[in-house]
Amino acid sequence: MTRRRRYTMDRSASHRALLWYRKMDGNVYKMILDRVKEQAFERFLDYQAVHEWIIKKVRETIMKLDPNGNDIYDHARMQAYVWFAQGLWYISQRYKGDALKREAQALFWYFHQLGLRPEALIAVSNAVGIDIMSALRENVSRAINLITALGIPAYQAFFKTRRYKGEIKTINWTDPRVVDEVLPSEENISIVIDRIVLYFENPKGSKCTLYVKGVLLYKFAGESECIKETIPEGKKFSYDYLREYLSRGYVDNDVLIGFRLYAWCSKAPRSGYEPKCGIVDFSAVQL
Repeated sequence: MTRRRRYTMDRSASHRALLWYRKMDGNVYKMILDRVKEQAFERFLDYQAVHEWIIKKVRETIMKLDPNGNDIYDHARMQAYVWFAQGLWYISQRYKGDALKREAQALFWYFHQLGLRPEALIAVSNAVGIDIMSALRENVSRAINLITALGIPAYQAFFKTRRYKGEIKTINWTDPRVVDEVLPSEENISIVIDRIVLYFENPKGSKCTLYVKGVLLYKFAGESECIKETIPEGKKFSYDYLREYLSRGYVDNDVLIGFRLYAWCSKAPRSGYEPKCGIVDFSAVQL
């Protein structure tokens, strides 16, 4: 015997409104509240302790970054930082691993677009126990590729890309000196480096060794070494330092703003055989 066909009824807008009106009966809600109020009160009480902890962490973090208290006294901005921290706590209770990183990154971009400072958002996320910078570093290339695939110019996207191509310079000194550097194009700008391509050349006959050091530039900590190379006489190569390599110079709770390249010779090179090095290509995302 075939199954009886179910009867379906097309509900009009007025019919749905009538059903809603019946559900909003006070006696129905009173019956529900009587059953769940005590249980809900326990959960509400537990969260209040978390809420107080979040507010305390946000205030302490913002005060360290902004000792003049400009953000502290802007109640709308402070409340937005609290909402950001609450969102991080919420996803930390429900996700882990890559899923947590994706959710945290989505929150970061959302609140960054609302006008909150990126260094403050990063510091707040660290304060509540989520390393959001690792998620940002891992997904920079993916985001750039997506923007390119959609045909959206970088300056119209959620963030600006920073590209820099330097010159190959001759090294003839014996003390560490700056060969080239990439600094922020604007004030209060932080970056996430995608890749750095460096070129090294120490021609045969130089009679010296070329030493190279690359440092990440931070807003508060200053320099943090991430690249160190020794190029003997007769060697020449170009190398692409990816994010995984650069992470050895990463500083927690700080704002990355640039990159600087140092170079020097072990002794004065022969004239006409001076070593060379430089930043061939640099790409990053400005936050």
